[in-house]
Amino acid sequence: MIMKDSLFSGVAGLVGDRRGTTVMVWALGGAALLVMTGLALDCARAEAVKHRLQSAADAAALVAARNAAAPFAERQVQARAFFDETIRDMALAGPVNFRLIETRHGHRVEATMTVNATLAGLVRAQDWTVRVASAARP
Repeated sequence: MIMKDSLFSGVAGLVGDRRGTTVMVWALGGAALLVMTGLALDCARAEAVKHRLQSAADAAALVAARNAAAPFAERQVQARAFFDETIRDMALAGPVNFRLIETRHGHRVEATMTVNATLAGLVRAQDWTVRVASAARP
C-alpha cells in the first residue's frame, strides 16, 4: 500500500510540475514552423517555374506560328531552340518535356517540368510536375 501511494504521489508531482513546458512548446512550434516555411518556399519556387515555363511555351508557340510557311520539322526545331534558350538558367528544376502540335488554327505547345521538392519532400516524398500549354495563330 505504501508503494502504491508513493507511485501515485510521484506521478501527481510530475503532472503538477510545469518546468520545461516552454522548451517543449518552442520545440514543437519550431518544428511546425520549419515545415510550413519549407512548404511555402517549395510552393513559391514551383509557381516561379510555372510562370517561366509558361513564358517559354508562349514564345515557342509564337515562333512556330510566325514561321508557318516553313516545314513542320523546321518549325519544331526553331520552337524548341527558342524554348530551351528561355528556360536555360532555371535552377532546381528537373527534366523538361516539350511538344509542338500543329492544329487547324495554328500551333500548340505543351510542356512539363519536374520541380524538386526540398522540405516538402519530408511531407510527401515526391517531386512536383508543372504543366503548361500555349497556343498561337499565324
